[in-house]
Amino acid sequence: MVCAMKPITWAEVYTVMARNAVLLLLLAVTATHVAAQATDLTLSRFGSQPVSNAEVAQIAELVVSTGKRPWLLRSPHSMVGGLRVASLFLEPDVLGPRVLRGRMWRLEADGSSFIPPRSPWRIREPHAYAYVAIAGRRPGEILGEDDPGWPFIVQGEFDDDTLIGIVEFIRSEPSVPMPAFLRRVPAEPIVGIQRRDDAIVVRLRAGDGRADSVWLVRKDGQWVITRSESSIA
Repeated sequence: MVCAMKPITWAEVYTVMARNAVLLLLLAVTATHVAAQATDLTLSRFGSQPVSNAEVAQIAELVVSTGKRPWLLRSPHSMVGGLRVASLFLEPDVLGPRVLRGRMWRLEADGSSFIPPRSPWRIREPHAYAYVAIAGRRPGEILGEDDPGWPFIVQGEFDDDTLIGIVEFIRSEPSVPMPAFLRRVPAEPIVGIQRRDDAIVVRLRAGDGRADSVWLVRKDGQWVITRSESSIA
């Protein structure tokens, strides 16, 4: 039996259009609110070699042309005498649902860490970074220098799902096959993820001037650690 379709009146069309417009407006407001939360980041300073307020102002001038505010500044002890080093993460450029991406600058300055005056800070090199928030935290929340939630340098092409999978695997502190320097992946901040030959290398910050690294490959849909090492950063 064929049923005749009821004609749609213009009033019903306008009603549907109005409902859709309200829905789109709500989605836009929600997206704007989420983006505002993700970018409402004030500068946080970490590191064993403090940076003064005057130095922060000078560093901010170095990146003012980017249109992005400084977000995280880490100034560790330098392994080179007479040289100060720092890493500056800017506000994200890309706000994904779970992955934020932006720019990080390596900075350096001449002079002793303890006896002013020092030279002005200068940019040494730029890097692309990615940030994957720890579950249950608001975007951009970093609790300390050793917080596993730090953003990290990305070298090579990685989509968001791949990065999330790698980061969650590393943060689960998986065991490392023997023989190896590490028994388990330590709860250290990831400082870099890069492709190297047929593997992916994840570097972790073990402290000022030290780093741990693990090599990953994909087998049967799972990440597998093939080797590890500890080195001077």
